[in-house]
Amino acid sequence: MKLAFVLISVVSMLILSSGCENIQKNTRQTGKNINSLLFDGYDKDLYTAR
Repeated sequence: MKLAFVLISVVSMLILSSGCENIQKNTRQTGKNINSLLFDGYDKDLYTAR
C-alpha cells in the first residue's frame, strides 16, 4: 500500500509540474484513438457532432 501511495504522489507531482493543459490534450487524443480502434469509426458521428 505504501508503494502505491508513493507512485500516485509522484505521478501527481509530475502532472502538476509538466502543465495540465498538455496532458489533457494528450489524454483526449488517446481517448479518441482508443475509441477509433475499438469501434472502428462507430463513434465518428459523435465526434463530428461535438
